[in-house]
Amino acid sequence: MSKNIIGRFLGIDPGLNFTGWGVIDYINSDKFNYIASGIIKTSIKMDYHFRLNHIFTEALKIIESNKPTYAAIEDTYVNVNNKSSIMLAQAKAASIIAISQNNLPITEYAAKKIKKTISGSGNADKSQIIKMISYWLPNVKIKSSDEADALAIALCHANHYKHNKNL
Repeated sequence: MSKNIIGRFLGIDPGLNFTGWGVIDYINSDKFNYIASGIIKTSIKMDYHFRLNHIFTEALKIIESNKPTYAAIEDTYVNVNNKSSIMLAQAKAASIIAISQNNLPITEYAAKKIKKTISGSGNADKSQIIKMISYWLPNVKIKSSDEADALAIALCHANHYKHNKNL
């Protein structure tokens, strides 16, 4: 890693069907550089435990190939459907275990905090978030909302890291 790079940040947007991921570098000159992003997709035809294992093993591969130094994940919320909430939490846990097996420090952020950090408003919609991601990462070509969310999480964490380091 270049001496101008402060850190490489991995953002994870957990989900059982689609887990978004994004990797950026925070550069010493208060700039960010897009590295890679995508989604981990599982099939509803797969047994549940195989879906969780797929998320875990793909997250391990992403970490191994991109070598992040910090990781962040979106905090899950409890919705009306308890079963969906539990499944989401387990998909999140698969990513967290992959991150922890690589001894990466991990931080969780609420969706409102991510939106506020990226756009200035905790109530920003997807199009506003994507517009701001494109502003901060001009080379990015976002293919899905899960991928955009993961990049927003990585940017959020890099910004908070930057501000906390200055305190």
